[in-house]
Amino acid sequence: MYKKVLVVYDTKSGSTAEVAGLIGDTLLDSGAQVAVEPVASARKVDDYDAVISWTTARQGSSGHGSSN
Repeated sequence: MYKKVLVVYDTKSGSTAEVAGLIGDTLLDSGAQVAVEPVASARKVDDYDAVISWTTARQGSSGHGSSN
């Protein structure tokens, strides 16, 4: 298990932040030191043993030729 983990996230409505927080809580429960931060404020990832990036995934048109 990694000892020091950074969980970064990007969110529009806040639900992704909630999920990132739950991931952080689970890692804390397993004994890791965890920081959960918005990707815009994450600065120095070299201080961590692992970095988890969590972002929004939306179904629908991406504007790149996909259709439903």
